[in-house]
Amino acid sequence: MKTVEAPELEFIQIKAELQALKQLVSENMQLNESAIRRAMQRKADEINWFAMRIIIMCLIMMCCMPTIFYKFYHVATAFILASELMMLICIVATVVMHASVRSLDFAHGNLVDVADRMSRFKRQYARWPRIGIPMVALWLGWLMYEIYTGMGYENQEFFFLCTGLLCGAVLGGSIGFRMNRRMVRKADEVLEEIRLLER
Repeated sequence: MKTVEAPELEFIQIKAELQALKQLVSENMQLNESAIRRAMQRKADEINWFAMRIIIMCLIMMCCMPTIFYKFYHVATAFILASELMMLICIVATVVMHASVRSLDFAHGNLVDVADRMSRFKRQYARWPRIGIPMVALWLGWLMYEIYTGMGYENQEFFFLCTGLLCGAVLGGSIGFRMNRRMVRKADEVLEEIRLLER
């Protein structure tokens, strides 16, 4: 019977230890990838829940606007219809932007596809203020004109009402801008986690 010499035995032991280490590293990498993919899914869920809140807020505003504007400020029907259309555009834009994120499979999906869609989502949100700010500015100008012609306010009353509207617009705009930046930041975080997995 052939005996195994000490150097050969050492070599076999080292080889077995290296194999065990390789397996451990592979398992850790799989666990790490799984944890990162779960983190990406949580961020995507936050993004989608955020979209639902925006849609709910827009729907509430669509329900309340006609009564408030017509009853208290006597604005024209054309303005109310334009306001409803603006809110509908916001809802549709939000649904379209978030549709690509909702359909992503973060657990098993192709990372290239995930990164591509998240990059597109981020670009869309980054561009949104360039559309939203002029749209809201035009809407506010039209609202002030409608209030002035519909209610026949004295100059001082009209000035105070417009000041209140502008303060509300600035406050609402700053909240909207923060919400927009938050979405861009969440998309950035997902893209960063994808880059970690690709290393």
